[in-house]
Amino acid sequence: MLTISPNGLITEVLDLILQIPEFEDIHQQKDFEKRFSGKKYLILIAYWNGRRAGFNVGYDRFGDGSFYCWLQAVLPEYRRKYIADRLTRELEIWAKEKGFRKIIVKTRNKFPNMLHLLLKNNYSIFEIEKKDNIRENRIVLEKVF
Repeated sequence: MLTISPNGLITEVLDLILQIPEFEDIHQQKDFEKRFSGKKYLILIAYWNGRRAGFNVGYDRFGDGSFYCWLQAVLPEYRRKYIADRLTRELEIWAKEKGFRKIIVKTRNKFPNMLHLLLKNNYSIFEIEKKDNIRENRIVLEKVF
C-alpha cells in the first residue's frame, strides 16, 4: 500500500539518494539548506507498506509564480508501482493549493523514464540546454495550471 507524507526531512532524502543508482551527484545537507533558505519548499516521501520508497523535492526557485521540482526518484525495488506518478500528482495538488501557477521540471536525456512520465502527465518541453554529451542535455518542461 502506498502512502505519501508531505512532511519529509532532508535527512530522509539524503538517505534515499544514496540508494538511487542513477544519481551520480551526491547532494549534501547544505545544498538543500541553501536552495530552501527563505523560500517555500516541499519534501514528499513515498512509503510502500511503511518503508520509504521514493521522494519528490521542490521549492520556489524563481519567485515568479512557478514551483520548481528539483529532485524526484523511486528506489529500484519499488519502481513500476506508479509511485512516481503519485508523487508528481501530489506535488501538483500542493502547488495549486499554495497558489503556484505552474510547475517547472528539469531532467536529462539519460533519464527517459522521467521524461516519459512528465510528457504523459501533460508537461510541455519549453527549453533544451545542450551539453557536449547529448545524454547530459537538460530538458526543461512546465505544466501550467
